[in-house]
Amino acid sequence: MRFNESLLFNKFQLPIRRAIPVFIWLAFSITGNAQQKIAKPGKPIKTTHSTTVPTNTAASNSLEPPMVLVKGGQFIMGDNKREEFDEKPEHKVNISSFMMGKYEVTVAEFRKFMDSHTYVTDAEKQNFSYAFDGKSLIYNKPGVTWECDVLGNKRINEENHPVIHVSWNDAVAYCAWLSKQTGKAYRLPTEAEWEYAAKGGCLHESFTHSGSNDMEKVGWYAWNSGFVTHPVGKKKPNGLGIYDMSGNVWEWCADWYGPYSQYEQTNPTGPDTSTVGRVMRGGAWRFYVIKTRCTTRRHMVQDFNGSGPGFRVAVSL
Repeated sequence: MRFNESLLFNKFQLPIRRAIPVFIWLAFSITGNAQQKIAKPGKPIKTTHSTTVPTNTAASNSLEPPMVLVKGGQFIMGDNKREEFDEKPEHKVNISSFMMGKYEVTVAEFRKFMDSHTYVTDAEKQNFSYAFDGKSLIYNKPGVTWECDVLGNKRINEENHPVIHVSWNDAVAYCAWLSKQTGKAYRLPTEAEWEYAAKGGCLHESFTHSGSNDMEKVGWYAWNSGFVTHPVGKKKPNGLGIYDMSGNVWEWCADWYGPYSQYEQTNPTGPDTSTVGRVMRGGAWRFYVIKTRCTTRRHMVQDFNGSGPGFRVAVSL
């Protein structure tokens, strides 16, 4: 069965079974419609362990991914100038210092997690993931797992690509495993932390995308990706030295999705409940440039797995 991914979980429409032109399909974004109320995630975990910036590369044999220090500060979250209602209102947010993954978590890094014990991903439980057909549609392809590419085929020599076909649950499980192995409290970044880091943190970069107004320089999207993922760290980083925050893959955040508050906040962690799932940020390899902005927000049910979402890790200080 084949679907338009942008309408896959739209609670106002049934799945569409016919093809649509790729240029229209790419303009849409993924949404969510989990119908149950769900609990608020915990506050960012504090850790007393020292956290340094590793000098190893994304392909290192170390369990610990390369991390970048994001010094705390205040920034304006959201964008009042856009038509997208969920980016409004702009509001002040204070962020404490934290560490952010320099790269999106790679296939090689996720493989170490999967090889270490008997964890079963949501794609394996469901026996399918949503794969790209190479033209204009995505469909629920049986047997697709985290080892596969956007087409649902097993990857060959792509260990340094961002892992995909992973759910929010899988990303959280990886963070818990990594924390146990290293003694550091790895987690997903909050949505506010993600946007703060994408905008250059205390550098207060005013770019549309993370690190530039020119998406070609900083990320992989519909016009330059060839409709595939790419190895992490091949484009220009932002001012903090963080790569691929715009494009390549969507990135799961810790928060449930919900409307912004107009009031100033400190280290917000999202709403108490939600009916539409978890936040994703950054855009991906098959989306238009408008979907790769620093302020773009999307959501998906937390057990969703497909060719779009991946993740990166964070550590509180």
